[in-house]
Amino acid sequence: LHVKRILLTVALALLVGPLFSQMVVRLNVDGSRKLIAGDVSGAMELFKRAIEIDEAYSKSYFNMGLAFYKQGKYDFAARFFFESLGV
Repeated sequence: LHVKRILLTVALALLVGPLFSQMVVRLNVDGSRKLIAGDVSGAMELFKRAIEIDEAYSKSYFNMGLAFYKQGKYDFAARFFFESLGV
């Protein structure tokens, strides 16, 4: 029974993982569009959601850094830029 549960968990992770990955990319694309259109706070909300879903996706941090940069919050921007580099 324990082995069945482990196998089911692994199978579920393999099925759901790509969906989360696609969602994170989509959130970043939509956030970038909002950022270009001047909706910085809307963009930041999408980048934040992307980071919450996948903390390892560096583009989310970079994009959040761009949003802070557009707001003139350079200290926060630098923090997110460094985070996107894994520093």
